[in-house]
Amino acid sequence: MSHSSDVIVECSNVVAGFGSNAIVKDVSLDVKRGEVVAIIGPSGSGKTTFLRCINHLHPISSGFILVDDAFVGYEARPDGTMRVLPEKKIAASRRSIGFVFQRFNLFPHRTALGNVTEAPVRVLGMHRDEAEARGRELLARVGLADKIDSYPGSLSGGQMQRVAIARALAMNPKIFLFDEPTSALDPEMVGEVVSVIRDLASQGMTMIAVSHEMRFVREISDRVVVFDQGRIVETAPPEKLFTDPENSRTRDFLSKIA
Repeated sequence: MSHSSDVIVECSNVVAGFGSNAIVKDVSLDVKRGEVVAIIGPSGSGKTTFLRCINHLHPISSGFILVDDAFVGYEARPDGTMRVLPEKKIAASRRSIGFVFQRFNLFPHRTALGNVTEAPVRVLGMHRDEAEARGRELLARVGLADKIDSYPGSLSGGQMQRVAIARALAMNPKIFLFDEPTSALDPEMVGEVVSVIRDLASQGMTMIAVSHEMRFVREISDRVVVFDQGRIVETAPPEKLFTDPENSRTRDFLSKIA
């Protein structure tokens, strides 16, 4: 279990899937408060599954994950085994974790402001006026003050992703998880989303991002974690990893995307 208050995410011997069908195989990773960790690796290497395990969108079959010293989706029994919590309790334990999806996952029938205020009102019980004031503030923070009344269908991909980031921020998360936040965007829109994420990083937000965009990874991460076949094969700061990788699998992966 966590021994340092610096560590906000602690993953120990995490396995997702069973036996020979495991997608994530014995992964251990600690993330410190305010740290930005990028996860890279070939398609099918377990990156997104591992990310989804952190907020229990994908169950784990062994090991444990703590976020701010609390299990997400589980509780420990007295005999040391883990019990999956009821869905309502799982939802409550996810509140402190912001998750930004590759495909935005916005409500199409709600405006940008409606998307941002929905969870604070319904989940946190915030008064609608307060939630709307906060929503306007957050949409302005991500550069969308002029789009509060726009529906997702009239927004660009970059704008939708920024609404999704504002929506996650509205829950005051302790950590942010990003699953390929730029991969569904046209190249000219990538910059506007990276800029918002960079801004969050500069303000000390803890972030874990799965990405295949190496420029994005270089720009935003303090540390890069390389997955291959369900395992972590290398961890290093970006300047070291991209110029002098130690693991042959890392070198092979980087040579294919260079």
